[in-house]
Amino acid sequence: MVASTVLIGNVTKADFLVVMEPSPPFQFFADNQVRGSVASHVQQVFQQAQIHAQFEIFPWTRAVNLAQSQSNVFISGIARTQEREDQFKWIAIVQSFDFALITTNELIYAETLDDARQFTIAVQRNDISHIYLKEMGFSEQKNLFLTTDITESWRLLNKQKVDFLVEDVAVVEDMARDYLTNGQNVTQIVPLPDLHIDAWLAANPAISDEVVARLKQAFSR
Repeated sequence: MVASTVLIGNVTKADFLVVMEPSPPFQFFADNQVRGSVASHVQQVFQQAQIHAQFEIFPWTRAVNLAQSQSNVFISGIARTQEREDQFKWIAIVQSFDFALITTNELIYAETLDDARQFTIAVQRNDISHIYLKEMGFSEQKNLFLTTDITESWRLLNKQKVDFLVEDVAVVEDMARDYLTNGQNVTQIVPLPDLHIDAWLAANPAISDEVVARLKQAFSR
């Protein structure tokens, strides 16, 4: 767990907790702060709304569990699925993603998701790609390798422990530069057109409608 705090005025304790998963370059921990393009935007919105919040990075499953179970917790970067609709108060979209399968193995060739069924794929436990691939007939027993976050998935790909990972196509180049340290290159990107995802800032249902409205207003500015 890593954390930073956004405070207004002379307040010394945050009223709320905002949890995120590590997902560079959108949110990550550096220089004792939660940083990244999405994290910075969400922090600015909380400041504009004058909502006192501490920002922390957790593995995805832990982040979701906290947001579901703790009455003062927001989660940033969660897909708004039918199953989750009544579990949170939905505030605003913070980022959109277009996912694809990524490999560094030049001996692998796949044009579609079906072509990848014979290979292993790293996915973050309980995130939207994990859920989607299970719905498409993939399984942990056969071809899914579960990780705690996307950085672990890239490290496994770097070590050739898995054949593919699932990544947003917009950041493949940056992530490859940072995590492929053994001389490999991304050799193929297999688009997953059904995995266009809008990621939301969402609140535990116990958080007041007044606080949620202030944040919605701040996002609209």
